[in-house]
Amino acid sequence: MEKGSAVDLRTALDAADLVWNSMQRIGCRQTDVIVPTTMEKSSDFQAGEGRVVQGRVKERWVARGCNIEVPYIVEFIANKNNVGGTDINIRREKGGS
Repeated sequence: MEKGSAVDLRTALDAADLVWNSMQRIGCRQTDVIVPTTMEKSSDFQAGEGRVVQGRVKERWVARGCNIEVPYIVEFIANKNNVGGTDINIRREKGGS
């Protein structure tokens, strides 16, 4: 996992697990690296240790492995219903391999 995510490492690793699982479903069992870049961040975004405290951030993550690159859109959203939680949504970016 490369640096570049707006969230802390623990929260990023939770999302990375989802990306790794997705990569396995498309037949790649060895994801070598994930490179995150921030796309959008709400003005009230605040990250804490192990969670998003408030707001949301959308990032583009490129997972590399098995001689392919697969781009994902990853969103981290403060969970208002579960104090201390973070909702994590991932999807393959359209046009990705």
